[in-house]
Amino acid sequence: MDENVKKDVNETSEVSVKRKSSSSIEDKLMRAELLIKGSAADEEIKLSLKKYGFGEEKLVYAAALLNEVKDLFLVKENEKSGKKDAVESFNKMMDSINETYVEAVKLARIAFKNNKEIYSFLGLSGKREGKYALWIVQLKSFYRNALSRADIIDVLSQYNISEETLRLGLRNAEDIETERIDMEREKSESVTSTNNFNKKLKELEGIISDLKKIALIALKNNPGWLKRLGL
Repeated sequence: MDENVKKDVNETSEVSVKRKSSSSIEDKLMRAELLIKGSAADEEIKLSLKKYGFGEEKLVYAAALLNEVKDLFLVKENEKSGKKDAVESFNKMMDSINETYVEAVKLARIAFKNNKEIYSFLGLSGKREGKYALWIVQLKSFYRNALSRADIIDVLSQYNISEETLRLGLRNAEDIETERIDMEREKSESVTSTNNFNKKLKELEGIISDLKKIALIALKNNPGWLKRLGL
């Protein structure tokens, strides 16, 4: 890439997360709740399940785990939304700042094309950095160095780049650095919440699988009970 900063469109960062739609997860949790609560609410069903090794203690644990998974699901969705907002906010700010920065670099290259010392001092050679952190370093360096010398300010002012414009550019560079930190924090929190949810969901799925298999055996002569449990 040349004058454009590459946007991060990787929604899961470097962590591999199994994608599940919210609707399918909600449906799965609803069916798990029907099975667990239905089993716990009927004494005859509970007694039948207990004979096959799925007693009340396991039902209580399953119910508690289900509630935990439901809570973690809400946290995951909130963190996912927070990450989405942070990425969109950063990209919007980056587009605006980069447009002004690239224009300033182009004009500075023209202004100092015959002055190798200043050309190097402002970092005008080569492509603009494509990675966020390096781009921000390059951005801050350009504006800070330009502001450090009156002769550079005077020349740039002849190309419609005032000292005020340079100071605004430096403030924007500092602001987007903070925005990037916020974005990375939101992304990290989203990955953590997703991993926590997936871990507990996997445990719940194992318990539900066992409960279903046992119920189909223990209640095979009572199809009405099975229907009541969603089986």
